Amino acid sequence: MLEQDQEFVAQEWPFEPGERKVKMWIEEPPAGINGNTGLMLVLHNWGGIYDEPHYVQWCRTFAERFNVVATSVNYLQSGDDWKVRRDRPYDHGYLQAMDCIGALYHVRRQLLQVGVEPNERRVYSMGGSGGGNVTQMVMKLAPRTFACGVDICGMPGLIDQIAYRGEGDDPPPP
Repeated sequence: MLEQDQEFVAQEWPFEPGERKVKMWIEEPPAGINGNTGLMLVLHNWGGIYDEPHYVQWCRTFAERFNVVATSVNYLQSGDDWKVRRDRPYDHGYLQAMDCIGALYHVRRQLLQVGVEPNERRVYSMGGSGGGNVTQMVMKLAPRTFACGVDICGMPGLIDQIAYRGEGDDPPPP
């Protein structure tokens, strides 16, 4: 019903003005989509990419096992660009979360256009490392949207100096 490899227009990023597109991978349950089918974000690690084979496999597994449309999102600063472009702070979840919420909206809109209404009480997010952090952020930004979020490993060492100013920056003056 849905194309697996898609992209959508996302919110502009101030560090790169202009149109920004976000890619995503979608897996539907093999038995088909029905009125009980939910939506699920499957979010990659810090520096990961949405269509790496293990994330595609996770999407397939979750789609089949839990009757969800599973979506892996190439949220802002996915891949290694953030390592090379140290002149820009790493987002640590704000626009990254908006990209993921936008992906869910994009999938839901496509389903509604073909007359399929997903079960809105079955919307989930899971992610490992940086994806766990983004899972926490989507839950903070849209708390009534998600039935459950699973942060696998998260980013326990994420402190203000990293999250708000970038690694290695000097601490603010007292």
